[in-house]
Amino acid sequence: MERVFRIAEAGSQRNLVLVLCAMVLFLAIAFSLITGLQNSTPSLFFQAYRVIQLSLAMVLFVMTLRKVDYKKLDYVLSAFISMVVLQTFLLQDIADPEKLALLGRNLTIITIGHILLPTRFIYACWLMGVMAIISVLQITFFQKFGVDEKLALGTLIVCLTLVGIVARWQREVTGRRRYRAARERDNLVDALRDSESRMRLISDNVPAFITYVDHEQILRFTNQTGTEWYQIEREDVIGFHLRKMLGDNYDGARPYIDAALRGEPVRFERVLTYPDGKIRTIDVHHLPHCNEAGDVLGFFNQAFDMTDIKQSEVELKQAQNAAEMANRAKSEFLANMSHELRTPLNAVIGFSDAMLAGLTGELRGKQKEYLSDISSSGGHLLSLINDFLDLSKIEAGKLEIFPEDVNVDDLIIDSLPFVREQADKRNIQLNHKHAQIGSVLHVDRRMLRQILVNLLSNAVKFSSEDSFVTISTMITDNNEFEITVSDTGMGMAPEEIPKAIAPFEQTESGINAGGTGLGLPLVDKMMAMHSGSLEIERMTGQGTTVSLRFPAMHGTAA
Repeated sequence: MERVFRIAEAGSQRNLVLVLCAMVLFLAIAFSLITGLQNSTPSLFFQAYRVIQLSLAMVLFVMTLRKVDYKKLDYVLSAFISMVVLQTFLLQDIADPEKLALLGRNLTIITIGHILLPTRFIYACWLMGVMAIISVLQITFFQKFGVDEKLALGTLIVCLTLVGIVARWQREVTGRRRYRAARERDNLVDALRDSESRMRLISDNVPAFITYVDHEQILRFTNQTGTEWYQIEREDVIGFHLRKMLGDNYDGARPYIDAALRGEPVRFERVLTYPDGKIRTIDVHHLPHCNEAGDVLGFFNQAFDMTDIKQSEVELKQAQNAAEMANRAKSEFLANMSHELRTPLNAVIGFSDAMLAGLTGELRGKQKEYLSDISSSGGHLLSLINDFLDLSKIEAGKLEIFPEDVNVDDLIIDSLPFVREQADKRNIQLNHKHAQIGSVLHVDRRMLRQILVNLLSNAVKFSSEDSFVTISTMITDNNEFEITVSDTGMGMAPEEIPKAIAPFEQTESGINAGGTGLGLPLVDKMMAMHSGSLEIERMTGQGTTVSLRFPAMHGTAA
């Protein structure tokens, strides 16, 4: 720290050395003239001594002009002051005019030495103190002065030395304070420049046009994006009115600028043609800048190029409309096709059932078995077509519901026979539990029956042999009506649930069981039409529980 301080003070130190050299030369000439007027010829020793001192002064002068290191100046100054101290020590007779002149010069150096000496503070105090002590001793032991004169001269030397120390201390403190203040100022300036550099780096690489405008609409800042859009240089617009940068776009932006300068946050979109030749859709934000008193000092502007995003939105909307139209056309086609398939299929089933009933005569051999397979297969196919038709109608928005008051438990009892034969073949027990006798829902009877049969059929299909399937009803704490179907099959993994309720998707267990992937998706959509929900709780290896929840407004208690 000391070295850094001394290097910082090198300029002022060199100036002080020049003053000290000039002072030495002036004193040498002045006291030479005084001794010359007294017709006293100095001894050869003192003349040589004086030449050495003057030579050292010239060396200091040259070193200062060449701006040598402060330490080298200290070394030469130490030699110079040491000679001054030695010169004082060599005084022998105060009455000798030459020696009296030397004493006067030494006293003068003591007087201003501390103020001008550019060496370090403690070193300078030590040199001046030694010189003062030698001078006081010499004056004390010279006999040609009286006690009063000796006391006066000694007091004068002590006072001058103390004054020099105090003055030098003040100079040292002031210099260090000035140095610290300069360092802090430089550090703050460097930090400010560094912060500005970082801000400039960030703002120039942000894909937005950023500016700051003061309350007089003078542009104070713009980033690289702004200069690229408007094909300008910063120095050409910074410090000028905003109109110079915006050009023809200024008049359209003026109402928003005025609103921002009134302290109102502003956001708007515009389509503009910029000097770089591009047409941009921009999303503009004006953020007012206010002081603590609430006065508006200016505003920050951020303009984001939304051209590509807007174009993508348009293309996405067009693609979405096209997809919806294609899906609607597909659903309408499938619905019509399913309807056309169902008519002849009903005829096939009807004729096979009539033949089984003997309306066309007695059946021979395996005719009855074949007709039974035809009827069963046709019924299964008709069921699939009905599910597919309903799903297509729902997607096409053509499936209507006809709600009525339905006793749910009675409808469950009527639905169980549809799956009982399938359950009996695998020795699966069907259990029906209900907490509310006579519970009634305001729903579409046909849809609810279809929902119940689909859930019961799935539960039986995925249950293991010699197990049971349970269907139950209850009123929840939220006054919702809940129907639950539970089985004891293998269950589903968590990642299989979204696939299970997606149309035409099947889980691994569904594929193995021969499912079509329509049952649960159809149930889910029909529940949505009744403002209800479908929830699946699975435990891998321990079965599946499917819950149907109807809002409170759908249910009543009989």
